[in-house]
Amino acid sequence: MTEHVLKCRTAVGDFAEAHIDSDGDVRLETNSADRSTYIYARPEEFAAFARAVLADAEVTLEGTDSDVKIGDEVVVTVYRTHDTEYVNRKGTVTHIDSDDIPYRVEFVGGGAQWVQGVRKVARPSASPFSAHVDEAKRLLADTTYNGYDVVTLARELADRS
Repeated sequence: MTEHVLKCRTAVGDFAEAHIDSDGDVRLETNSADRSTYIYARPEEFAAFARAVLADAEVTLEGTDSDVKIGDEVVVTVYRTHDTEYVNRKGTVTHIDSDDIPYRVEFVGGGAQWVQGVRKVARPSASPFSAHVDEAKRLLADTTYNGYDVVTLARELADRS
């Protein structure tokens, strides 16, 4: 049986667990103040529910753990079962193991930690104008220049292309 845990961010001790049993059915269990409630669903129904929630929250998934390689920029999605201490921290994958805590992430701003789940961060694509900025900097390299000079020359280069 597989188990996934989601901790409540406002009530200490409250959490939800999703269990996938040997038949593949999903049982969602919510726990609050010594009270449990169970919801049973087929995996397809649970997936549709999860997709709808993510869409309404305007959250997109940008890849899966299997896409992650050493050197990738990531966001931690799962630190440990029942612990969200490092969730949503950004960093770079420095090691990958084959155990249940496979990713070592070196965090932006310092520190590193082994974590259970990560999501790749999509790098913004360079704009076409950035090539003109780079060329302007190259052309101005032997002069004393400021940002205004770079942008002015980059615009001139863009107009000529």
